[in-house]
Amino acid sequence: MQLINRERPPVKVTLLAKKNSDKNKCELCNAYGSLQCANCKVTFYCGQKHFLMDKELHSDICPRLKVVRTPIEFSPDNDTRERMIKQRRILLEELCSYTYQKGQSLMEEGKYVKAIPAATVSANYAKHLFGMSSNYISPLLVAAECYVHLGKLDVADKFLARALDVEIVRSETLSHDVKALIRRNEGLINLAKNNLDEALQCFAEEIYQNTEAYNPTHFRTSGGYCYLGYIFYIKGEYLVAASLFKQTVDIWVNTVDPLIEEMTTQLMVPMFAGETKKKLMSDCDNFQGLKILTKCYSHMEEDSGHVMLPIDMVRVCYALAALLYIGERYVESKARAYRGLVFAKHLPPKFDNWRKKLQEMGKYNDRKLFKEEKSLGSPSFTSQMD
Repeated sequence: MQLINRERPPVKVTLLAKKNSDKNKCELCNAYGSLQCANCKVTFYCGQKHFLMDKELHSDICPRLKVVRTPIEFSPDNDTRERMIKQRRILLEELCSYTYQKGQSLMEEGKYVKAIPAATVSANYAKHLFGMSSNYISPLLVAAECYVHLGKLDVADKFLARALDVEIVRSETLSHDVKALIRRNEGLINLAKNNLDEALQCFAEEIYQNTEAYNPTHFRTSGGYCYLGYIFYIKGEYLVAASLFKQTVDIWVNTVDPLIEEMTTQLMVPMFAGETKKKLMSDCDNFQGLKILTKCYSHMEEDSGHVMLPIDMVRVCYALAALLYIGERYVESKARAYRGLVFAKHLPPKFDNWRKKLQEMGKYNDRKLFKEEKSLGSPSFTSQMD
C-alpha cells in the first residue's frame, strides 16, 4: 500500500470548493487527509499515525473501496443506473458487515489497537447506510470497549456517549442484544474507575438483556456472569464469585459438548468438519468464550483448594481445550487438556468420565496435528496424554 502526499488546497469560499474538500477526509477522524492511497486513490489519512493504524484493514478492502467510492458513470438508461446504485449499496453493506466482524474478532483476540480502525470505519459505513440506528451503535461500542482495555477511559466515554445519544432517540427500537452491549461497556468503564456498585448494576442489566435476547444459559449471556463474579472476587465475597464462575463454566461446557461430539464423529469426512461450529457460533464468539473462560480459570486457580474443587478446575480446562480445538488451535488445546488431567489426578473414581473426556480431547488433537505434519512431510506425532 503506497501513499501520495497531497498538499492542503487553498481555502475558497464557494460551495463547490467545500464539496471537493469533503472528499479528502481522513478515513479515521474526518480531518483533512493530506495522504492518499496510491492504489484506490479514494482513501485519505490525516497523517502517518492513522495510516499505520488502518494499513492492515485497508489492504484487505482497498479494491472494493475503489468500486464503492468511484462516481458512477453517466448512463442515459435509468434502469442500468439504478441497478449499478443497488449493486454498490450491496457492496457497501458487505464492507460494513466485514469491518464490524473484523473489529469484533480483533477485540476478542485482545488486539485492541488493530480493532479500533475496523470499528471506526464500520461505524462510518453504518451511519451512511442506515443513519442513527443500532447498526451504527454496535461498532461504536466495540471501539469504546477497546479504549477501556487500553486504559483510555476518556476516549471510551466519548464513544459510549455517542452510542447513548442514539439510544435516547431510538430506545424503543433497539434490540436486547444491543442494549446488552451498551450495559457491558458501561460496566467495564465503571469497573476501570473502581465504581464497583455501579458496575454490578450494569452487568446485572447486561445479563437481563441477553436473557431476553437469547436465554439465561446461552453462551452470549455468560460474559455478564463472569464479570459479576470478578467484581465479587474483588470485594472478597469468594463464595458468590465461585458460584458465578462455575455458572459461566457450566454454560460453556454445555455449549461445546455437542459441538465436539459432532465434529469428532465426522473426522473421517473432512468436508463436514466444523460445519456445526459455523451454524452455532462465529469466530468472534469463540474468541469471546476463550477470553471469558481464561478470566474464570485464572481466578479459580488462585482459589483452588479452598472454595474451588479439583472438578471445577477440570471442567474449565475441558471447556478451554474444546474451544481451542473448535478454533483449530490444536497445540494449545492439547496443553489445556493435559493441564486438566493434572487436576483430574485428585478426583475420586466417580469422576472418571472427565478423565476420559480430557484423554479423548488429547487424541483428537493428536489426529489433527498428525494430519498437519503429514501434509508437510514431517515425522509422525505420538500422543503423550495416555
